[in-house]
Amino acid sequence: KDYAINWFHINGKAAYCVPTQKTAAKSTDDIPSMLDSNVNLQKALYYGYGGSGDLTGKYFSGKSEEEKYAYTHIAVNYAYAGEAELSKEELESAGVMAYIDFLFGQENPPSRKLSLPATSVDVILDGDIQKTPEIQLEGDSRVSVKLNVPEDVTCYNVNRKESITNGDIQIHGGDSFYFSAKGNVTGQYDSGDLYGSADGDWSVTALAADGKQGIAVSEYPSTEPVRFCVNWSGQMNPTMK
Repeated sequence: KDYAINWFHINGKAAYCVPTQKTAAKSTDDIPSMLDSNVNLQKALYYGYGGSGDLTGKYFSGKSEEEKYAYTHIAVNYAYAGEAELSKEELESAGVMAYIDFLFGQENPPSRKLSLPATSVDVILDGDIQKTPEIQLEGDSRVSVKLNVPEDVTCYNVNRKESITNGDIQIHGGDSFYFSAKGNVTGQYDSGDLYGSADGDWSVTALAADGKQGIAVSEYPSTEPVRFCVNWSGQMNPTMK
């Protein structure tokens, strides 16, 4: 069976045509919502050729860039349209189904969505030291933020057993951390806007082409940052002065 593939790039990233006439999508306007709910399509775009988590170099040996793109194009269309384009038997005989199974077998692509339990944290006095309770950054462990820690303040990453004073420290999704400072430190520490790290930058973007085809690409979206502040009391335990 003939299968035509056209090479597309959008903003320097590999993009792939997806059909609309033979699938549940009635038009290219329906594609975005379908992409968001199709995990296998997300995996094909993320781990396939040109994706943010490209594994084609690991899977393929001795194949050209064009071949990697062609294999990924078929995987993307199979994830999107199932057997409406090519049957599983055809893909198996062509040696493509094993690659599709490899992509679909990967863990879900990382989500850049991060959250914190509170936006304002008060300290607890421990002798002549002020400490915050432990704070957990909720999110995917493959995504991280960078905290800039000021002079006279120390940040501890509990999970990774790391600490920094007057410098930068990386906090990953799922990590718990806390701050400490001497009892005479006053004012407020503001983390500023914290965005997920670049290795988690991705989403599936759909663009309308001609009403019969859409174009899907693993792109770099803007996301809402997280932000918090620490309120230093500037008080010392009288017995420790």
